[in-house]
Amino acid sequence: MQQSHYLEGQFLISMPNMADQRFDQSVVYLFLHNNDGAMGIVINKLFLEINFKKILSKLNIMSSQALMDINIHYGGPVEIERGFVLHSTKCKNISSLNTNNISITSSVKIITDLANGNGPENNIFVLGYAGWGPGQLEYELSKNAWINTPYNKEIMFDKDIKSKRQRALETIGVNLSKLSSNVGNA
Repeated sequence: MQQSHYLEGQFLISMPNMADQRFDQSVVYLFLHNNDGAMGIVINKLFLEINFKKILSKLNIMSSQALMDINIHYGGPVEIERGFVLHSTKCKNISSLNTNNISITSSVKIITDLANGNGPENNIFVLGYAGWGPGQLEYELSKNAWINTPYNKEIMFDKDIKSKRQRALETIGVNLSKLSSNVGNA
């Protein structure tokens, strides 16, 4: 069986020499990667100035829940005004894209479900996404801007945002404190 060089369904972790500050210390869940490019969601950065109640108000969605624990994640610099929900595939929606037992949905229905406490148990609400054109991600990988690791459900949906990068690196035996910004290829 031929192994694909595509990283769909994996985590991308920014390395210390990441030139793009928007991705500094990021963990990205890559939900699409093929000849046409790649798309992913940053899973370890929050918008502190935006709250879920504000978003519901803009969408005219009434809520029956006290929404103190729904964080708004920075998903990436592309279409920053567009909302998405990453969630387990146990809660499927017609407009969902599914990869690696993870769905990404952008419908108002799933936002309404979250607002009323009926959404999927495992979820991340994000604004924006990360996108790469054909060959762009491969180039960044060749320059050691990213390292990829297997997807991990516990890391993906954990509320402990600050340790996600370190824990994702540890899954492949990399110690964050030992990373260097000096790069090279053997």
